Amino acid sequence: MNRYLSSFWNDLAPQIRGDAESLAIALLLATCPESLSSPLGLFRLPVSRISEVLGIDDEKVEASIGVLTECRFLEFDPVFGLVFLREAAGHYFGEVPNLRDKHLRGLARNYPEFRSRLPAICRAFEERYKSWGEFFRFSETELNIETEESSKQEFILGWLFLSYEERSFTSAELINLRPFIGLSPKQVGQVLGQLKGRKVDGKSLVRSKRVSEGYLWRFEKTSG
Repeated sequence: MNRYLSSFWNDLAPQIRGDAESLAIALLLATCPESLSSPLGLFRLPVSRISEVLGIDDEKVEASIGVLTECRFLEFDPVFGLVFLREAAGHYFGEVPNLRDKHLRGLARNYPEFRSRLPAICRAFEERYKSWGEFFRFSETELNIETEESSKQEFILGWLFLSYEERSFTSAELINLRPFIGLSPKQVGQVLGQLKGRKVDGKSLVRSKRVSEGYLWRFEKTSG
């Protein structure tokens, strides 16, 4: 951790000098409990949680994450709040890690399952740590980004259908419900937009009139 924080101040801080919000967010991500418990630098911390901890608006958090991505400090999945700190694992284990390290061996043993479920964020990890490929078995499963996105959408669509088949709902209702916990209103709207028109059991998800809480959504029976 000391080596990582030293690198943080020497390498990242000069790039974002004068940008107090991006610096605060980067420091939070480097030192939060979720980060400290993940030596690979892979963990979940949604935008809404960052906003809550630091008292910064969601939109400003998203903008700062964009800055930090450009600085190659992190990669971020905005819908599911997945974070990859690009240099964390290298500082924790070394660029050429000790393959006898029990902690590293345990992470490597479980990595293929993690990789099959979250290929997009793992692709960034594998691009950064190419030399770890044989030990972590990068080549055992194909990184299928389209499959990951499709499976996420199918899960959410099925959950919505089971919960709201018989009545309308707004995006505001979903903010604190599984699987939307941690998403901002804007992100929930993006997810619903991706699912618009998708069918389940002969019914399509459609968007109707706008109300004070946002748009009304419902499952509507389709002909044919």
